[in-house]
Amino acid sequence: MMKAALVLGLGRSGVAAARLLQSLHYDTTILDQGSGSANTEVLDSLRDIGVQILLHQAHLPEGAFDVVVVSPGIPQDHAWVRSARSVCRDVISELELGYRYCECPILAVTGTNGKSTLVHLLDHMLRYSGARSKSGGNIGVPLCELVSASRYLDWLVIEVSSFQLETVRHFRPHGAVLLNIQPDHLDRHGTMASYLAVKCRLFAQMGPGTVAVIANELMPAVQAVLRERIVCEPVWISFGGAMPRWHYDDSLHAVSGRLPKEEGPVHLSVRDTYFDHPITGQTAAAAVALLSACLSCTPALWEASLQAFEPLPHRCTCVGHIGGVRFVNDSKATNIAAMCAGIMMQKGPVHLIAGGVLKEKDVFVANQVLKKHVSCVYLIGEAAITLEQAWKDVVPTRLCETLENAIRNVCMYAQAGDVVLLSPGCASFDQFRSYAERGERFADLIVARKKKE
Repeated sequence: MMKAALVLGLGRSGVAAARLLQSLHYDTTILDQGSGSANTEVLDSLRDIGVQILLHQAHLPEGAFDVVVVSPGIPQDHAWVRSARSVCRDVISELELGYRYCECPILAVTGTNGKSTLVHLLDHMLRYSGARSKSGGNIGVPLCELVSASRYLDWLVIEVSSFQLETVRHFRPHGAVLLNIQPDHLDRHGTMASYLAVKCRLFAQMGPGTVAVIANELMPAVQAVLRERIVCEPVWISFGGAMPRWHYDDSLHAVSGRLPKEEGPVHLSVRDTYFDHPITGQTAAAAVALLSACLSCTPALWEASLQAFEPLPHRCTCVGHIGGVRFVNDSKATNIAAMCAGIMMQKGPVHLIAGGVLKEKDVFVANQVLKKHVSCVYLIGEAAITLEQAWKDVVPTRLCETLENAIRNVCMYAQAGDVVLLSPGCASFDQFRSYAERGERFADLIVARKKKE
């Protein structure tokens, strides 16, 4: 008798899960409360392979299911998920489903900020070393979509979100990194303790032969959360902070640590690269900490791979200069912690463009960074008035409503040597479809303005 599968959510991960399940000869149904984000062509291709699609659904369909796959956008207290648990013992995430059929080792990255950059860096360093590697997960290509390619690969590097981790059961990467923990998604997870506990699920099934790389300041808390869950522990490696195995050394402009077959400390120069900064330098330290425990490569190769790295778009990338003013696109900064990091990475007085859909309540944590580094804040979007009330006594603020108006204003006040930074600290969905569209609009506006100069 053919097994039955139900997929909740018609986004990219749901589509990938449905396609994989159908290829495994499941009788697959996919449903969405609305029309989903998949276009007509995708829907037709699913129907062509036998997937049943149910749109605008309030309740689960009748019948028994052998597995239910929950898309990351659907919270655990959703009525669908509660109903699914009552009729099916195997309610999992798309990440868990992809893992079950993956045929190569997985390196997984989680954290609040910087995950995508670290995944991109790990994939780059693996390829630089000659390994066959692909990246995906929460960063773009779902793990289920990469399963067919996994048989030909040496490694998969996967970005993992807290939403995906809520419904993993046996997910066991060969190596995993917890990059940081900062306030985010608390509307879903409730407290920072709950948020950390969900992140720790990444390591819960790891054991001998696996490598867990944790930010040094988080190591005690992570090990405390996992103490009763892990029977046999992985190799623990810390990075950043005081006395870790790997860290960024500001005085040497290097990522420093110890390689298994090298005598004494190793210093990998990142001078004048994207990683020559205390914030991004720790990302490089995490990457070397993980890969040096998984592969045997020379210090020269690791150093060359770091120096050859090119960052992802919308992450503190310069989009032009006008009258000696540098314009930087950090649209990916969708929470306050990421915004603060973007500010501190700049050299020169900062004119900050911020605002959008606020994801957290405590915006006052940015006060000291704003006071020290920012000349003026130009506020846009839904959160503009809230941010203005919070920051007006710390730094000059201007209510601009739109990105276009913010740039008109900032160009009247910024002077040669200043930095105009789009680092919103908010989601984009009030005025843009994505942080990428917001960043592209910023870049286009700067290019257009430059042509008029």
